[in-house]
This record gives sequence, structure tokens and C-alpha cells, in this order.
Amino acid sequence: MVESALRRAPGIRAALARTLHGLGVLLERQGRYPDAEQSLRRALELQRAALGPVHPDMARTLQDLAKVIDESGKPHRCHPVMRQALAMQRQLNGSQPDPGLAETINDLGVLLYESGAL
Repeated sequence: MVESALRRAPGIRAALARTLHGLGVLLERQGRYPDAEQSLRRALELQRAALGPVHPDMARTLQDLAKVIDESGKPHRCHPVMRQALAMQRQLNGSQPDPGLAETINDLGVLLYESGAL
């Protein structure tokens, strides 16, 4: 029943995605990285279905997912995810200054520096 309601109502999918994103952030703060990653990945699935291929919420979820992957000790896996977040921010903002874009650029730089890739 829940899955059929989700297929019919993008608004419900988007709301559930926001909830799963928040849960993922909370689980990350508790150090429960595998659970956080699972929650954020599910949020992304729902966001794609409800919001389309490019949306600020998805960019934020990708950014948080990259951080969780890094914190779980897999820096080589987090870089492509953060680069996806950055590409999406650039699609959304073009060359216009934006706090979300600046934060994503900064976060990618930090991840690259911490992993020795810079």
C-alpha cells in the first residue's frame, strides 16, 4: 500500500525523502555510518523519482552522502559522489555565486586534501 501511494504522489515521495535525509544526517552524527548511507541513498532514489534529475535537495543529499562515505573510512568512494553534488550545483547555479555551490566546492577540496589527493 505504501509503495503504491509513493508511485502516485510525488509530494509524498519528496516528503519521505526529506525525512530519510534528516534521518541519515542524524545517524551520521551518531556514528552509524552504514545506516546513514542506506538512509541517504534511499532519500536520493525518492528525490530522483519526485524531483527529477537535478534539484537543490538532491545536491545536498549527495553532499551529505559523500561525507558519510568518507567518515566510514572509504575516501576513494566519496570523491565521485561529491563531484556529482558539485556538478549538480553548477547545473543549478551556472556561474552565479551561491552558498550551496561554495560549500560543495569547499567540501570537495577538504575531502581531496584529507585523502592526500591534492
